[in-house]
Amino acid sequence: MNKRKQIILVIAVLLVAFCSFVYLKKQFFSPSKPKEEPRKETIVYDSSLKDITLTKDGRYVLVSPSSSKWHSNNLRISRNYVVSTFITYEHFYAKKNTLPSSKLVKFDIITYDLRKKNFVEKRIDLKKVIEEYDSDYGLRDDGSLQVVGSSFYFEGKDYVRLFVSKRKNLEETKSLVLNLENGKLTELSEAMEEVSTAQNSFPSLSRTNLDDILYFNGFSPSNNLGYINDKKENKIGQDINFSHEFPDLVKRLKKNRVTKILYRRGLVSPADYYEDLRHWFAPVGQDKLDIIAKDYETNEETPLNNYQEFIDWSKAEAQKAQESINANRKKEAN
Repeated sequence: MNKRKQIILVIAVLLVAFCSFVYLKKQFFSPSKPKEEPRKETIVYDSSLKDITLTKDGRYVLVSPSSSKWHSNNLRISRNYVVSTFITYEHFYAKKNTLPSSKLVKFDIITYDLRKKNFVEKRIDLKKVIEEYDSDYGLRDDGSLQVVGSSFYFEGKDYVRLFVSKRKNLEETKSLVLNLENGKLTELSEAMEEVSTAQNSFPSLSRTNLDDILYFNGFSPSNNLGYINDKKENKIGQDINFSHEFPDLVKRLKKNRVTKILYRRGLVSPADYYEDLRHWFAPVGQDKLDIIAKDYETNEETPLNNYQEFIDWSKAEAQKAQESINANRKKEAN
């Protein structure tokens, strides 16, 4: 019996020793996991331009980006300047698979002077300009992508609208305007706001036959015409006035992957732009396209023979859409 107890005791001691060995090995001899280092990533949004072309009458400008990763949200035009941006963010990742914290490092306003040979480029350090104007305010720096407002021409000067936030309370914002000639900031006045709205307001052409014609010719309609050159299928038709009257512009469109056609604010009004679109995309030999709007619910067709009729129809459609939304909300509430 004593011998049996001795054997059990030896086994117990050996088992304890083995467990201790395994534990100590893991603690002191196993390779430790590499410490996860924070990672920094620089993101650049380059909206600079490589190709700028004025039409012969000087009323429109064709622009193409210098980068295939073009951020076109910040492309603006006043009367005498095309405006774009160069923005840099730093993203900091504390750990893998976590959302980064962001810091706005650089925000340059780039201007191209349409009155000068080769459209001289100038860069304005917007962060610095705002800091010097009012140190309590700055560009929003919470990771959201910054955009600039509309450009406009007011009392002989060119401006672009900006939105700034109070540094201690990002929800407290105000609108400023940057003078594109001298790079100085000023408050946005009511008169400026009215002019900016008037020069930049152009409703959607959706649900009109002009929208269809633009699409089938490779254009996307908005405040500015956009064109993407698909080399496999070049869509610009030869049976419209635009191709017949501006063969040099058609060649220019085919030269670059992306082109925007901008109307010069303060020189061309939205009403002028509407009438030019009617002419450009009418069949060869026809002065103006008869624009027809269609209600897909009732199949009712409405002729839009001038800009005012287009505006009135757009407002009526917007009101109908809002009434429909309100009715649906009322149903859901009940």
